[in-house]
Amino acid sequence: MLSSAALRKTGSGWEFANEEALEDFVEVHLQSLLGLTVIKRQFTVNEQRCDIIAVDENKRLVVLELKNGEDR
Repeated sequence: MLSSAALRKTGSGWEFANEEALEDFVEVHLQSLLGLTVIKRQFTVNEQRCDIIAVDENKRLVVLELKNGEDR
C-alpha cells in the first residue's frame, strides 16, 4: 500500500515528503482506510481551507485536516 507513497525517514520514524503527498495518499486510500468517499480537496469554508471533504456511507459530511508533522 505504501510502495508509491513519497516517504522519507526521520529520526523517529517515517513521514510523507510533504503535506500534498500525504493528501494524495489519503485521497487514493480513504475508502479502504475509513470507508469514506472524497468529494473535494482544498475546499474553502468561511475563509478556512479544509484538506479533504468526504462523505460516509450515510452521506454525512466529514472534514479531514491532515498534518504531516508537528502542527505549526
